[in-house]
Amino acid sequence: MNALLQVNDIRKHYSIKKPFKPEKTVKALDGVSFNLGENQTLAVVGESGCGKSTLAKQLMGIESKTSGEIIIGDQNLQDMSRSEIQSKIQMIFQDPYSSINPRKKAWQIIAEPLIINSELSKQECYMRACEAMEKVGLRSDLSHRYPHMFSGGQRQRIGIARALIQRPKVLICDEPVSALDVSIQAQVLNLLMELQKEFGLSYIFISHDLSVVKHIADEVMVMYLGKVVERGNYSNIFDNPQHPYTQALLSSTPHVKGGQKFRPLTGELPSPLDPPKGCSFHKRCPFVKTECENTYPEIYEKNGSTIACHFQDLQ
Repeated sequence: MNALLQVNDIRKHYSIKKPFKPEKTVKALDGVSFNLGENQTLAVVGESGCGKSTLAKQLMGIESKTSGEIIIGDQNLQDMSRSEIQSKIQMIFQDPYSSINPRKKAWQIIAEPLIINSELSKQECYMRACEAMEKVGLRSDLSHRYPHMFSGGQRQRIGIARALIQRPKVLICDEPVSALDVSIQAQVLNLLMELQKEFGLSYIFISHDLSVVKHIADEVMVMYLGKVVERGNYSNIFDNPQHPYTQALLSSTPHVKGGQKFRPLTGELPSPLDPPKGCSFHKRCPFVKTECENTYPEIYEKNGSTIACHFQDLQ
């Protein structure tokens, strides 16, 4: 499988300074690596504060990284201009209410990337915006309406059309259905999968809802305190998770049949300002041993998955 996107050992550290206190460092991303192939959906899951949104900002070039490299196609992200990045990778935001400009008409919102980054005429931009609206299930005769005249699901479709207008190959979906009603969530997910087939798109799908992830993902990457603790195809992750944190996340997901197989997650997420030594999960792990408290585990592979844990077969 050809990699459209390669992320190699990305780190993003923030310095926190407070009066009369020593400077501290938050390691929002601490050595994250993965590849994204053509027509592939990689889901990134984990609790709030694990680094999902920071990763999205790095991939979009919104923030500068501390170290590591991001390769899009055959180009290094740091060598690309803003317009080049936006022509290859775009983002669908979580909140369809705050992510679009309420003072602009639908077609203007959708066409804005073209207006900024291309030499197309206003009429050409308008026609392209109307085509994008039709592609995402919105009638083009609604193009002169303002955002407050659309429902939440329709606004998210506007956001999707805007992300597609420059015809990128990679879309970052930052919890794109979490703010929508359940019935609308299914419609938007089905739309994303249809668009993926039609345009050959690759998705990085950020979510905390594992039931949504199971519906759309090819591979799943589980993050905890800025690190990847497990990555594998969706069947391995959902049917045979190896890391205790992945098992705990799955145990917290409601099941129709009931009867959880794994132990539920307990305790609070440690402060990123003062993370635990050794394995970052050891204070919440039901299998913790002395080795976990002192050294971070080596990454090993099993059945096509990569796991960062000192011990295997902990179920």
